Amino acid sequence: MKTVTQAQSTTEDIPRFDTLGLPLSVLVSCWSLLIFGFCGWNIYQDYRAEYTSVVTIALESYNRDVIYRRWATMHGGVYVPATPKTPPNASLAHLPERDITLSSGKILTLMNPSYMTRQVHEMSTVLNGVRGHLTSLNPLRAQNVPDVWEKEALQLFEKGEKEHYSLAFLDGQRYLRFMRPLVTESGCLTCHAHQGYKSGDIRGGLSISVPWK
Repeated sequence: MKTVTQAQSTTEDIPRFDTLGLPLSVLVSCWSLLIFGFCGWNIYQDYRAEYTSVVTIALESYNRDVIYRRWATMHGGVYVPATPKTPPNASLAHLPERDITLSSGKILTLMNPSYMTRQVHEMSTVLNGVRGHLTSLNPLRAQNVPDVWEKEALQLFEKGEKEHYSLAFLDGQRYLRFMRPLVTESGCLTCHAHQGYKSGDIRGGLSISVPWK
C-alpha cells in the first residue's frame, strides 16, 4: 500500500503541459515570437528587394541620359526646327550660329545636351512618372535651381561623394530620389566656359526621381 502511494505522489509531481500550465504558455510565446520573427524578416527582405529594384530603375535612367548627352556633346549639339515647343535657347544667344535659315526659309535652332535632356525628362514624366532634373549650385537657368534634397546632394558631391539616393517626398508623393554629379568635359565648355568652369570640375548633378508607389 505504501508503494502505491509513493508512485501516485511521484506521478502527481511531474508538471503537465496543459493549457493552464506555465511551461505550455512559455512554449506558445516562444513559438509566436518565432513566427513573428520569420514574418518580419520576410517583409524586410521584400522591402529591400523593392528598394534595390527602384534604385536600379533610377540608375538605368541616369545612364541612358548620360549616353545621349555625350552623343550630343560629341556632335556639338544638334539642329532642329524652331517651333513654339522648341524655341531658340536663350542660353546659347552668344553663339553666332545658334540659328540658321535654310534656303527654303525654314529656321533651325541649335539644341545643346541640356536642352535635349530637359525635353526628354518632360516626356518621361508624362509617359511613366519618372522625373529627371538637371541642377547646379551655379545654374544658368532659374528652373535648374536645386530643391532642398538636391542641394544637400550637390554639397556632398563637393566633398567627394559620388552618388546619393534615398526615399523622399516630392510634391506630396514619395519617390526614390537618385543623383550623381555631372563632371565638366571639354565639349561642355561651349556653354559653360564663361561661368569659369574647367574640364574635370563638378558642374552640377542629374537627379532622377522614381515614384515609390
